[in-house]
Amino acid sequence: MKYVALILFCIISGCSVPTFTNLGNGVAVPVNSIDKYASEHGVTHAEARAQLRSDSDNRRIKEHSARFGISEIEAKRQIEHSEKQQNGN
Repeated sequence: MKYVALILFCIISGCSVPTFTNLGNGVAVPVNSIDKYASEHGVTHAEARAQLRSDSDNRRIKEHSARFGISEIEAKRQIEHSEKQQNGN
């Protein structure tokens, strides 16, 4: 009986969930967001993905800079150093 309820729930609510992709910096975004950005800005999927990653990286740098009261250049250097340490480079 509970399987019937589960199947009915899936039929009513729909079984599709947004598909996410990692931009390569630990930030995941819905694939349809990349497609939407590409169509709105007249760029390819790869270009849209690169721009969204750049925007995300810049936001991280600004937040890090503000949180620790350092320049954005120093914040970028610290973040890059931290990422290299995490990747074992």
